Amino acid sequence: MITKEKVDYWTIELTSDCRCFDCNDCGVGYIRNEDGEKCEQCYKELTPSNSCFDCWKDSKESFYDALEAWRDKVGVTWDLVRIDGVGVGWNRDSGYAVKKFDEALDAITIRGDFRITATWDGANTFTASRASHDEPTGSAQFTFTLIKGRE
Repeated sequence: MITKEKVDYWTIELTSDCRCFDCNDCGVGYIRNEDGEKCEQCYKELTPSNSCFDCWKDSKESFYDALEAWRDKVGVTWDLVRIDGVGVGWNRDSGYAVKKFDEALDAITIRGDFRITATWDGANTFTASRASHDEPTGSAQFTFTLIKGRE
């Protein structure tokens, strides 16, 4: 999971693969996005961990933090989001889903290996792309729109 946060700008990368790593020298565990990163204490290379430190939970929290920042910037407290998708799956289907705000990620995850890159550009646009076996180049594109439900 990578989170790049700037004023009014977020990029979050989520993956179905475990991103937990250990430092064999220090015994410290880390959640990282890339192989070959170094330990922050001894600067030795990290190795994939045999146990998970809740990296998916950490990634989901970052996703929802960005989604909430986007909703705050838009200036509404609506509790529904419409997710429009194009280029989805091996048929490159299009469609949409309406989800409760705190269930929006469920609309773009799949059973299987995937990588999602979600971006909020500081304006009213929150988008995501998904790469998977059937979408190898990140061809599945999603646009999020807040819709009025219960306030």
